Amino acid sequence: MKKALITLLAGAMIFTFASCGNTSNSTASSSSQPPEIKTYFGKVSSVTGNEIDIDLAKEPEMEKAPSQEPDAEGGMAAATMTPAIQAGGTQGAAQRIEVEYTGNIKSITIPAGIKPKNAIGDEKQLSDIKKGSIVNIFTDASDNVTEVFIYD
Repeated sequence: MKKALITLLAGAMIFTFASCGNTSNSTASSSSQPPEIKTYFGKVSSVTGNEIDIDLAKEPEMEKAPSQEPDAEGGMAAATMTPAIQAGGTQGAAQRIEVEYTGNIKSITIPAGIKPKNAIGDEKQLSDIKKGSIVNIFTDASDNVTEVFIYD
């Protein structure tokens, strides 16, 4: 009985692995392309209900994190503190970034059901978007809004 059960389980595993590994190349190549995402970053110049106008800016480049490669002795480099942290300040103040506006304006309607979020991902209300707010809006390939972030 034990031998029959082991043989049955082994056969089931072989069948499972064989069926999982059998994919066609045409399916894999058509679904391997990531969806196109557009982003609009800038300062809100006007708000009318769920329609906003954004003074577009170039997205700021984020500072690259230091490499986490081991040093010659196999240890990791110690983290360095910014002057604001050393003085007891907050890191956000030390990381303010200047933005360069393009001179273009984009009008966007935020559909019902899209909940704006702040920089750390907490949900906000559409009414939290005001003239002067810095926003980053993500859309799909058809320019449908998928996510809204407010940076105030």
